[in-house]
Amino acid sequence: MNKLSFYCLVLEFEENRVQKEIKFFRRVTKFKKLSTKGIMGSISNNRFKKLNKSLLGIDGDVDLIIEENDVLILNHISLERIFSISDHYQEKAQEAINLIHSANRIINFEQFSEDAINDGRIIRTLTKMLKEEDRLSRCFENFNNVVNVIDLFDLDINIQNSNGVDMIVYEDKNQLMDIIRLVRDSYYTSLINERQGIDDTLV
Repeated sequence: MNKLSFYCLVLEFEENRVQKEIKFFRRVTKFKKLSTKGIMGSISNNRFKKLNKSLLGIDGDVDLIIEENDVLILNHISLERIFSISDHYQEKAQEAINLIHSANRIINFEQFSEDAINDGRIIRTLTKMLKEEDRLSRCFENFNNVVNVIDLFDLDINIQNSNGVDMIVYEDKNQLMDIIRLVRDSYYTSLINERQGIDDTLV
C-alpha cells in the first residue's frame, strides 16, 4: 500500500449509444489515524476482523479529470506524483547522457553518469539540452577548443591522454556543471568587448 502514489476512479456511462468513461485521479493522502478511540474492523460470516494499518485513504477531493483527450487539472501540485514527472526527466536526461557517452571523451564516465542522474539540477539541464541534440552529438568534436576553454576559465578539470586521445578526467561531483557547460558550449567571449561569460539559460 505504501508504494501507491495515486488512485483512479472510473465512471462508465452511455451517451447516444456510445460507451464513454471519465477518469478521476487523486493522489494518495496519508491519514494519521482513522479513529481516536476503539477498534475498527469488518464483520464477515459472523466473525470480527480487525483492520490492519495498510489502508488506502479515499477522500472527497479530485486532482485530475480525464475524458478522452481532454484533461482538467484541478491541483497542479499533484501532477508530479500522478504522472511521475521526475521519472520522465530521468529518462530524458539518460538520453542526453547517452549522446555524451557516444563522443567517448570522458574518463570515469560511469561515475559521471551516476552522479548526473542523481542531481536534480543536472537532470533538468540535460533534459532541456535534448532540444539541441545536434549540438550534443558533436559536443567534443573541436577538443582543442575544449582544452582552451578549460585554461581560459581556469576550470578544475584535468585532461589526460589515453591511447593517443585527449580526454576529460571526471573526478567528483564538483565538476558536473562545468562539464555540462563544456558539452553545451556555454562558455563564450563577446565579439565587441571580448568579455568572457557563461550562457546559463538552460540551468
